[in-house]
Amino acid sequence: MNNMSIAYTPAIKSKTTAALVAFVAGFAFCSATPLPLHAQQDSVGTDLPLVPLVPPDPVDFSGLWDYRTGQPSVSGRCPAGSALRGQLLIAYDYDVPENPENLMEGPVTVDILSGSVCDPASLCHLGGVISGTGIAVGASAIVDDEHGEAIVAWSLWFESDKIGGGGATSNYTHPEGFSCDWAMDVRLTRPED
Repeated sequence: MNNMSIAYTPAIKSKTTAALVAFVAGFAFCSATPLPLHAQQDSVGTDLPLVPLVPPDPVDFSGLWDYRTGQPSVSGRCPAGSALRGQLLIAYDYDVPENPENLMEGPVTVDILSGSVCDPASLCHLGGVISGTGIAVGASAIVDDEHGEAIVAWSLWFESDKIGGGGATSNYTHPEGFSCDWAMDVRLTRPED
């Protein structure tokens, strides 16, 4: 599977999309490692030949992964929650174009198969985009009869086709204005055969 890099400036049409755009932008900014285009001199002043950098081999991130999160931090008047452990499935659909108006409708999907209770179930189906050497995915839904909205966003990178990690955030916003935020680290490994 080919890894691809996508760059554009999305049109922001909703609070949910704005939150995911900010998340993706933060992920891209934090995960970017500036590299020199070439070497010019070594430490003693000797000129070195100009050598273009070779991009890393793409990582096939699709398939089944075991995930484990750390204990979430919480801000706001909500329960702390607990660490999660389970399996998720990552897929990339080449036939689905990116939607700059809603990044969560992108070609990358993450389905949380176990280890988390999602109410509604749509919060366990995250959609998104490739961002650098990783993916940024999210979901949102109205979660209660008071029309509170939940937003879930995961930013994942892949060290290899067997190891990855990243971070996850969740937000609940009540129509009366109070909100809660949770954040946790995520570790990914391929299941043992």
